[in-house]
Amino acid sequence: MEIVFTGEAVRAMIMSAVLCLIIPLIFLGWYKAKKDVALSSFFIGIAFSFLFTFLGRSILDRIFLIGFGLGGFLDITVHPVYVALYSALLSGFLAQFSSFIALKYCMKSRTGRENAFLLGLGKGGFECIIYGGITNITNIIMALLINAFGVEDYFNRLDIPAEEAAVQRSAIAIQAAVPAASIMSDGVLQFLAMCLHAALVILVYIALTHKEAFFYLPAAIVLQIIGYLPIYLNQVDVLTSRPVTMGITTAYIFAILVISYRLYHSSLAKAET
Repeated sequence: MEIVFTGEAVRAMIMSAVLCLIIPLIFLGWYKAKKDVALSSFFIGIAFSFLFTFLGRSILDRIFLIGFGLGGFLDITVHPVYVALYSALLSGFLAQFSSFIALKYCMKSRTGRENAFLLGLGKGGFECIIYGGITNITNIIMALLINAFGVEDYFNRLDIPAEEAAVQRSAIAIQAAVPAASIMSDGVLQFLAMCLHAALVILVYIALTHKEAFFYLPAAIVLQIIGYLPIYLNQVDVLTSRPVTMGITTAYIFAILVISYRLYHSSLAKAET
C-alpha cells in the first residue's frame, strides 16, 4: 500500500514548526533588542537543559530503574499512573533545580530578572525547538518528498538498503497515520512547556535574590511537576482525551504566566540583594 501524507497533516507540521521554532526565535530577537540582556543567558539555558533534561534524566533513570530495581514496578503496561507520576516528579525537579544551579553559579555576570527570564526561555526553548521545530521541519521535508516521488523512490534516492528500508517504511507508515490534530496539539504542548519553564524561572530568581523568599524555589518545583502531570498522564493513555489534556494544561500554564508576570514586575524581582 502506498504511503501518503495528507495535506492536513503537512499543514499541521508547518504550523507546529512555526509555533515551536520561528515564534521563539522572533521573540528572542525582539526581547534582546528591547532589553539590556546578554544573549549568552539564552545559550546557558540551552546548555543546562541538555545537561539536566537529557544527561541528568538518563543517569537518574539508570539509578532508580536499574540500580534500585524499580524498572519492573514502573512498567507502563502494569502501573501507567505511577510511570506518569515518576516522570513528572523527576522532570519537574530537574527542570527547576537546573535553573537554581544555573542562576547561582553561571549567571553572576548576567544579573537581573531580564537575564534570568532569558535563561528560562533557553531552557524551555531547547526542547521546544528540537522536538516541536526541527523534528517537524524534518518530517515536512520527508512528507513532501514521499508525496512527490513515492516511498520506494524516496528510499532509492537516499540509497537506503532494502533491509533498512523495510524497517523505515513501517515507521513512516505509522508517522503518516498520525492525525493532523495530534500533530498540532503536540506542537502546542511543546510551546506551553517552554512558557512554563520561562515563567517559573522568575520564582527561582526571587528565591535566590531574597533569602526570606527562598520558599519560591520548592514552589517552582511543585508547580513544574503539576504542569507536567497531565501531559505524562496523556502519554501513558490514562488521560485519553486530547482536548481535556490541552484544556487543563493551557488553563494551568496561563494562570502560572499571569502570576509570573506580576512577580516579574514586582519589587521582589526588581530589587537585588
